[in-house]
Amino acid sequence: MRDTGKRKSQILEVIDLLNPWWSNPRGWMESDADLRTVKEGGLTPRLFRLAVENWVKPVLARRGWAVRVLRGPRRVGKTTLMKMLVRETIKLGLPPRAIVYMSLDDERIRLLLKELGLKGVLETVIEEARAEGGGRAIVIVDEATFYEEWALAVKNLHDQGVLRRPGTLLIVTGSYSLELSEAKRLLEGRMGSIAGDSRGQRFMYPFRFSEVLESLSPVVDEAFKKLAYKGHALREERARLTLLDDLSTPGALDAVDFMERLWGEIGFYAESHWDNYMMVGGFPRALTRMIRVAEGRGAIEDLDEDYTSAYDLLLRDAGKFGIDEEHLEFFIRGALLDPVKRTSYGGLSSIIVPGGKRKGVGHGRQVGLGYARKMLSYLVDGSRYLTRLRSIRPPSLDRTLSAPSPDPLGEIKLIYTDPLLFHSLFWVSQGVTRRIAEHARSIIEPSPGMPRSGLLASGLLEATVCSHVARINLLTQSDDVGNYGFWMHGGREAFDCVSWWIDAHNARVVIVPVEATWSSRKALDKRENAAATLSAFKRRLIVAVGEKRVKPRLESRGDIEFIVLPAPLFLAII
Repeated sequence: MRDTGKRKSQILEVIDLLNPWWSNPRGWMESDADLRTVKEGGLTPRLFRLAVENWVKPVLARRGWAVRVLRGPRRVGKTTLMKMLVRETIKLGLPPRAIVYMSLDDERIRLLLKELGLKGVLETVIEEARAEGGGRAIVIVDEATFYEEWALAVKNLHDQGVLRRPGTLLIVTGSYSLELSEAKRLLEGRMGSIAGDSRGQRFMYPFRFSEVLESLSPVVDEAFKKLAYKGHALREERARLTLLDDLSTPGALDAVDFMERLWGEIGFYAESHWDNYMMVGGFPRALTRMIRVAEGRGAIEDLDEDYTSAYDLLLRDAGKFGIDEEHLEFFIRGALLDPVKRTSYGGLSSIIVPGGKRKGVGHGRQVGLGYARKMLSYLVDGSRYLTRLRSIRPPSLDRTLSAPSPDPLGEIKLIYTDPLLFHSLFWVSQGVTRRIAEHARSIIEPSPGMPRSGLLASGLLEATVCSHVARINLLTQSDDVGNYGFWMHGGREAFDCVSWWIDAHNARVVIVPVEATWSSRKALDKRENAAATLSAFKRRLIVAVGEKRVKPRLESRGDIEFIVLPAPLFLAII
C-alpha cells in the first residue's frame, strides 16, 4: 500500500504541473499562449463543436463512455483544440481536477513513463479524476506518437474495465505513427458506447475555407445561421449535402437560385479572404500571422517560420517511417513540385537519389518501386501533405446503389492537401527561406515584376478545390472513407475530381463531379469529353472558377448542363 501511495503521489505531482486549471480554474486561460492565439485570431474549428456535442456532453451526462483518437499533422491545432475542450468542459460544470491533460512529448512525463509505463500512469490518473468528478472524468493524452505502445496500453485499460465506465472519456492525439494499422487493429471495437463518431477515429485536417470564413467574418457566420436550404440552416451538414446534390442534378433550379442569393450575401467577404487562404492555407498559426499582416500589426517575413518549419518537420519525422531525410528531399524535388501530378506508382520510381557512400555528382541510384511507395505512403497516409485521388470506374447503370470503384490499372493523381504545404515544399526545397509569402503571392496575384505562372496557378487552384471535394466525406462520415477520385473518359480526364456518398433514405448514390479552372470559358470548351459521362449518370458538372468577378450561372452545351460558381463560393459550402 505504501508503494501504491508513493506512486500515486509521484504521478500527481508531475501531472499537477501540466494542468494549471487545477490551481487556477479561472485565470489559467489568460496566460495560455495557445488560447490567446485563438482569441486573437478568432479561429474555431468545426471539429470543436462536434467534439463538445458528441463527445463531452454525453459523457458528462453519463450516457456512456468513449475513447477518441484524433490524428493530424504537426501544427494543425490539435493541442489548441484540446485546451479549448478543457475550457468548455469547466464551463459545463465538471470540476477542474476531473480534467487531466498530459503530453507525452513532455520530458517529465517521459521520465514517468519510463519508470511506470503508460498503462500504470493512466490507470492512476483516471481513477483519481473520477473520484474528483463524482464518477466522471475526461483524460487527454497529447502527442501519443512519442510512446510506441500507446495503443496497447489503451487496449489493456479497456479490457480491464478501467475505461468502460459511464462518464469516462479518453482522448488520444498524435500525428504520424497514429496512422499505423497495428494501432487501429488493437482498438477496433474498443471506442466506446456514446453516440456520434462511433468509429472513434478522427483526422484533423487544416481549416477548410468555410471554417475560415465562419470564424473570421461575423457576416458570413450569421448568413450560415440565417439562410436555410430546404428547411435546414446552411450551417447544418444535411443542408450542405442536399445543396451539393442539387447543384449536381440537371434541372434543379432551386440550388442555382440559392447560390446566387448566397453570393450576394457573402461574396465580398469570401473574395476578401480567398487570396490569403491560397497563400497560407488552413494552419491556425499562419492564418493568425496573416491577419496581423493584413491589419498592419506584423511583417510578411513573420510567415517564413511557418513555411520553413512545415518543411523541416516533414523531413525530420521521415526517419520514423524508415525513410532517409536526404532521399525524401530528392523525391520531393524530382517528382512532387507540381500542385497536381498525374502518374503511376511505377512512374514514381524513376527518381534518382544519392546512393552509396559517395554522394557526389554521378553517384546515385534509381528509387525502387517499394521505396517509392514507402515515401508516398508517408506523404499521403502518414503526414497527409498529399491527398491521393485514384482513377475510378463509373458505377453500373443497372444497379441503384452501385458506387464508383478504383481502377486497379488506372493512374493516380497526387494533390497537395493545403496551400501552405505546397508553398512550403515548393519554395523551401529550392533553397528559398526568406520572404516566402511574397513568392507565394506571385503565383496567386501576378505583379509586373513577378508574372503569374499559369501552370502553378491553375494547379494550385485544382489542388485546393479537389482537396475540399475529397473532404465532403467528412460531412457524412467521422473519418476519411476514400469516396473520391477522378474520372477518365476515352483515355482523357473527364473532369478534375469527383466525390460520392450513399443516400440510404432514397436508396441511391449521390455523385458530385467538379472541374476547377481559372477561366470558365476554357473549362466549358474543353469539357465536351465529359458530356457522355454526365449524360449517362444524369449529373451536372460544377465548374469552380478562380478568376475574379465571376457570378453563379447556369450554362449548357446541347442537353448537358454546367453550373459555374466562384471557387470561394463553392468551397464555402463544404
